[in-house]
Amino acid sequence: MGRTSPDAEPSQAPAAQAPAAKTSQRSPWGSGPRSRNAARLKLLGALRGDGQLIWSGGELAVAYELDVYRRGSGRVVSGNLEGDFSALLALEVPEGEAVTAPETELRLADGYEISVTISDVEPTAASFDGAEDWDGPDPG
Repeated sequence: MGRTSPDAEPSQAPAAQAPAAKTSQRSPWGSGPRSRNAARLKLLGALRGDGQLIWSGGELAVAYELDVYRRGSGRVVSGNLEGDFSALLALEVPEGEAVTAPETELRLADGYEISVTISDVEPTAASFDGAEDWDGPDPG
C-alpha cells in the first residue's frame, strides 16, 4: 500500500443509502392510528387514585391517572395505570386470531366504574381510553 500525500484528495465515501422505512415496534396491545380529523380535545382536569381493573378473567389493584377531556359536547377520558399486569400479558391468543384486550372496567377509588380499552400493556404499566362518554366525577 502506498502513502498518500497531504495534497491528495480524500477518498470518497460510498454513496449514502436512502433511510430504511420505519417499522413500528408497537406492542400487539397498541392502539391503531388516530384520525387527524378527530374533534379537538380540551383538557378539563385529572383524577388520580387507587382502584381496581376488572375483566372476566379476574381483577387487579392499580394506581390510575385519568385525564378528562372535552370533545365536542361530550367528555372523554384516557390515562395510565400502574400495577402488576402479568395476568393480562399471560392471556393466550389462539393462533391466527388478533390480539385484543378483554372487556375491562376501571373502578375508581370512589366506586365509580367506567369501561376502558387497555393498550400498550407492559409488566407494570398500561395505557387506557374510556370506551364511552365520561359522566363520572368532575376532575378537581
